[in-house]
Formats: sequence, C-alpha cells, structure tokens
Amino acid sequence: MPGINDKMTLNELITQCASEQISEKNRAWQIFWQRYHSRIYGFARYACQKSIRPQHRSFNDVVDDVVGDVLFILNNELDGFRSRDDEGRFLAWLSMIVNRAALRYMQKNYSRLYFNDRSEETECAGELFNCWELYDYIVAFFRKIRKKNSVQSERDISIFMLYTFADFSPEAIKNQPCMKNVSLRAIQLVVSRMKKKLETDRLL
Repeated sequence: MPGINDKMTLNELITQCASEQISEKNRAWQIFWQRYHSRIYGFARYACQKSIRPQHRSFNDVVDDVVGDVLFILNNELDGFRSRDDEGRFLAWLSMIVNRAALRYMQKNYSRLYFNDRSEETECAGELFNCWELYDYIVAFFRKIRKKNSVQSERDISIFMLYTFADFSPEAIKNQPCMKNVSLRAIQLVVSRMKKKLETDRLL
C-alpha cells in the first residue's frame, strides 16, 4: 500500500494508526505491532512479575491479558503522544502505559491469582461450598450491588477477598506491589465497609 511500509518514521506510523481510512489504519497497526510487540511483551512480563512469580500457572495468560489491555489503551491514546521525533521518549511512554495497565489488572485480579496458586479444591470447614464457590459467590454479590463498574470497585473487592480468604492483615495487603499506591487507611476503610455490607445482608 503506497506510503505505508515498515520504513516509516515514528511520527508517520502514529499518524497512519489514527487514519480514517480503515485499510490504511489496519496496515499501520500491523506494522506497529511488528515493530513494538517484543518491547510491549517485555515490559508486560517485567511489570507482572512484580506481583506474581513467572512460575505461576497463569503467568503467561496474565501477560497476554495485560498486553490486550495495553492495545486497547493505545488504540485510544496513541494519537495523543506528542514527542514523535524521539524514540527514547516513546519507549518510556510505552513502558508507562504497560505498567499502568499491569497495575490496574493486578489490583482487579490479584486475589484470584493468589488463590489460584494454591489448592483449587480446598474445602471450607463446615460448609457445603468449596472455597472457590464461596469466593465466586461473594465476588458476584459485591459486583451486583456496586453503583458503577470501575477499576476502584474491583480493587476493593480484591482487597476484601485477600483479607477474608487469605487472612491478610491490612498491612500485608498494603505491602503487595499492586497495592503500593493505596494507603493503609483506605484499605482499612474498604475492609470495614464491605464487612458491614455483608453483615447487613446477613452473609456473615
């Protein structure tokens, strides 16, 4: 396709990725992926292993999920990058996008990843449910009653599940890499608020 090739400058590539011509836009994104996919995956692996071990059974799936989130973000934000004559700044910006996506993913999913690394069929003493069924039931309850779908509400669910199912103290939750930007006081408030909601609805 004329004008679109793998020799394009960064500025030309970003411009074409935002083209209103679908065929040109798709071709530009193919070239973008060819050029940067190894960097994106490298950034994602590095970011994810801050929270879970590379030996974790779901590590590669998590990395793939984060990369998918990154591509969604780039589709909306790539055209806003301004220093298009500076490859170094672009890679730094790309790394920031990946780290932000990984942090949000971990805040939402860390509790499930933690439990998935343990026995999948540990029975809860005195209960008819296995622990996974009870876990899913409580998560579904909180998702149903939340006022809006947001990263913060998913983070709060993860905090509460770590507190109740993994017996993490608020201090231990705060020490998890994916919770580094959440204050100890905020974690304590989340736990208190969600416990009260379960008590009100007689689930505790």
